[in-house]
Amino acid sequence: MHVHLEDNYKNAFPLFLANGVTGVREMGAALTNVDIWKTRIQAGMPTPRLIYAGSTLNGGPADEAPFPSRI
Repeated sequence: MHVHLEDNYKNAFPLFLANGVTGVREMGAALTNVDIWKTRIQAGMPTPRLIYAGSTLNGGPADEAPFPSRI
């Protein structure tokens, strides 16, 4: 499942598991958040399998990216 968790992981991870979601792919979280999740997971927090892409490369949401003036 494609997700954008940011700081909402404390509620989201248990809800995913309760609803049968066994794996999620985080699509742009700050790496500091990923470090927090990894620490919590290592401490025993139950979570679905987590794959993450890391931070966005353009520095912000996709709708802030410049569009080409010509195609």
